[in-house]
Amino acid sequence: MRRRLARLLAQSALCAGLLLASVVAQAAGGPGSIAGAESGKPPAVQDAARSVRPATARTEEIVPAARARPPRAPPTRVRRRRPFVERPVGERPSVVIFARDPSSPAKGKLMEKLARERGVDLDYVFVDLMHDAAIARKLEGRDLVLFDWVMESTFPILLGKIEPHLATFEGSVWGGAMWKRPDLTRGLSPEQSERIMAYMRNGGALNEGFLADYIRTDLFGKSGEKGGAPIIAPEIAIWHPDAPQKAFASLDDYLAWRAPKPGQPVFAVGFHRIETKGAFALPFWDPDDGEKFLPLLTRGGEILPDVVITFTGLYASVDNQKKLAEKFDRPILQAMTYGTGYENDWRKSDEGMPVHRMGVYYTLAEMAGRIDNTLVAARQRGDEQLVAIPEQSDALVERALAQANLRHKPNGDKKLAVLVWNSPEGEENFSASFLNIPASLSRSWES
Repeated sequence: MRRRLARLLAQSALCAGLLLASVVAQAAGGPGSIAGAESGKPPAVQDAARSVRPATARTEEIVPAARARPPRAPPTRVRRRRPFVERPVGERPSVVIFARDPSSPAKGKLMEKLARERGVDLDYVFVDLMHDAAIARKLEGRDLVLFDWVMESTFPILLGKIEPHLATFEGSVWGGAMWKRPDLTRGLSPEQSERIMAYMRNGGALNEGFLADYIRTDLFGKSGEKGGAPIIAPEIAIWHPDAPQKAFASLDDYLAWRAPKPGQPVFAVGFHRIETKGAFALPFWDPDDGEKFLPLLTRGGEILPDVVITFTGLYASVDNQKKLAEKFDRPILQAMTYGTGYENDWRKSDEGMPVHRMGVYYTLAEMAGRIDNTLVAARQRGDEQLVAIPEQSDALVERALAQANLRHKPNGDKKLAVLVWNSPEGEENFSASFLNIPASLSRSWES
């Protein structure tokens, strides 16, 4: 019994020695066997290997370095995509557009409606919370797959959920970001892909209707109106829904159509709720890079707006936006929309704004100098359009008007109220963590 126990202990010591020597050798960059460790350096590795070898171990039990086999890499499964073969398409082509947050649900509903009216069965599908089986069902019987995304950084995440299913998909695919993944596109020529890109990138109801026509007649050869030429939107523009051409490339063009009255506050955003309060709306869009829209709002070397209200979260560089705020030298108010639910959802919500939106609408926005973050609209059931929350949008307009009036008021007529969070507490203590607040405020007012 004792001899058997001794043999078991010796075998266990041998196994432990082999394992320890292998770990030490690998940590030192050497081969993973005792023979390899002993034949190389450093000596500490050799000593560690010898110290754990049992006295009764035979040398032939040691695997020579020359015989050691490198570990095999685990086999990888390559999912080859099924080659595209043109197949019959029904009278109503079937299309699915895959998207993810923060794409607009209202846009998806509008695209579905426009396509349906033009003889195309189209589903606009958000994949954020979908599992594989549901995605596979959405692909069944489709003739064409398209992708829609707002920011380029979201496209790989969107694609990661769909691409595994494309290996067995038999229809056409528009890859979207073709300049990075041309292998995604199938069943479409480069010219057709560029045409779809023009419709999708420029957006709007006209382009989305033209896209449905193009899919039905130009891509799949069905009867109906040909897809109209894409309407290319300028990179930056002033826009108004009542204008015949909607968009204006310059401030002079816009003011030639309509101009503010003398002394009328000018808000660089808009529409009717601002105008009913007596202000002049100057709505515009820009690429949100913090540089390009200033010339659009400048006339004769002077910046026209008194206030800017931005609905765009801060996705660009904070430093660039800070430089913009310094050049602009006007209040920039941050407006927000509740795009993840409906008005009654927002009213019952304890958090008000989803946590994942806090960064771009609160933290980064305030770091860049934007103020008075206010949620002003929520989705409407049915068409999913964003609709104003009356008391919220009124509050934002009133704040903007107050900022505009303050800008034109003489300094001698201005009254300031200062809220101080004092620590340690005390009615006459204004130290605020041992800082000299009165002196700091006085210096701020002088500047």
